[in-house]
Amino acid sequence: MTLWLHNRTSSRISAAITFADRSMCSGEGGNYHVRGWWNIDPGVRIKVDDRDVADVGRFWYSHAHSASAQTPESGFSYACPPQRFDRCWLIWSSDGTRRFFNEHVVSGDDFVISFTQTT
Repeated sequence: MTLWLHNRTSSRISAAITFADRSMCSGEGGNYHVRGWWNIDPGVRIKVDDRDVADVGRFWYSHAHSASAQTPESGFSYACPPQRFDRCWLIWSSDGTRRFFNEHVVSGDDFVISFTQTT
């Protein structure tokens, strides 16, 4: 019953996730919780959430970047601060950098988001 992030690239990445969280982020928080940064070495898989991910919500979102690449543009973006963060989606950072997030439809109790390099 876990969410894992797996770095399948040849570079160290920094990763962030977001998910529905109406108990903590309702109203002006935007109903979504966003957390980052996990710095993940090549080939390493880390656990980032211990809950049954399907019970949390069907849709999860992820971002990753390295010194040479990042998640491509998508319909979901957040101004992520440079330091580790844990906040609601509509709480923005004045020193943030716009980062794009990919959408994942989860199923089952465990879910692995794998980051790969694209050309």
